[in-house]
Amino acid sequence: MHPRSKHWHLLDYVIVRRSDRRDVHLTRAMRGAECWTDHPLVCASIQLNIRPPVRKRQPKKRLDVRACDDPLKMDLLRENIFAKLQSIPHTDPLVHKDTEALTAEWTDLSRCFTDAATASLGISTKKTPRLVRQQQRFHQAYSRKKCRSCCQASKSVIHCTAP
Repeated sequence: MHPRSKHWHLLDYVIVRRSDRRDVHLTRAMRGAECWTDHPLVCASIQLNIRPPVRKRQPKKRLDVRACDDPLKMDLLRENIFAKLQSIPHTDPLVHKDTEALTAEWTDLSRCFTDAATASLGISTKKTPRLVRQQQRFHQAYSRKKCRSCCQASKSVIHCTAP
């Protein structure tokens, strides 16, 4: 209790993340009967959800799509797709099929394209994200531009240490 205003002030709080505020169901300030103190006991009923541990996953294998710029690789991809499609048995498209048969056909077709693309294009080994690569290119271009202006000002390449 405040000595002048005779009002009780809550001095202690329950600290909760903003995203977890809805998990706090009830908060009470309880005065102690035995002792006189400005700090009441704060009781809160909270719903705790313990997350399972995060397991490390192996990175997904990605196709090297930059190889599509090479016309030889594209011809090889076309040949591989044609060869793989020839190995799939043809069925009559007018026959009504159940869901399992359609799923099996779609899986075969998907596997055909995936195997052909993997065989002809290969797996990408680059692990640097696109944004980082763009920043590296920008930095290299900037340092080259700075180097050119430095070299033109001094008329000498000996002093330049930029790549």
